[in-house]
Amino acid sequence: MTVEELEEYFKVLQLPEGPIKINKFSTIVDPKAFVEAELYILQQNPGHKTVDSCRLRLIEFKEWLERNQ
Repeated sequence: MTVEELEEYFKVLQLPEGPIKINKFSTIVDPKAFVEAELYILQQNPGHKTVDSCRLRLIEFKEWLERNQ
């Protein structure tokens, strides 16, 4: 999933209140701040593999939202 697709997905989504435990190891305390921060990092570093973990975390959060809404 591209950064642009993630931006579009989260742009129109009403995010739930936190904290949200998306897996055994990750809790998102403030979902809005989390999405904004991860997207900002990706936008500032286009194509850099070093920030690919941000994209993967957003995808994991998206999948969690789809399973739990």
